[in-house]
Amino acid sequence: MYEKTFYYLYPDGSITARTVVGDGPITHPEGVVLLSREEYEQRLAAIEAQRAQEAEDTRAAETEQKRLDYLALIALGLPPETASRITGYVPPPEPEPDEQTDLPPTDEPASTEESD
Repeated sequence: MYEKTFYYLYPDGSITARTVVGDGPITHPEGVVLLSREEYEQRLAAIEAQRAQEAEDTRAAETEQKRLDYLALIALGLPPETASRITGYVPPPEPEPDEQTDLPPTDEPASTEESD
């Protein structure tokens, strides 16, 4: 009796791992290309990376659509809080004022003392 794992690439580009247990002849699905485990893992990682990128792109597009809807509702005169509730968009918080830029201007020249 044996147990052997095969890694397949199908004509449509999909991949799969198949573990066979038995003592008879092994038949592979028609039209597949046998892959090494390393090739299978590389292809699997590429597929997972592509799916993750597609999911991120979808999230970004949904967020942008919410933002545009939010801005449209504001332009129609709705209060920002209501527009946010309706669209689900939460605008980023206003940046905190920089302490350095909030200092009142002075008429005193900057120090130009030279060290001896």
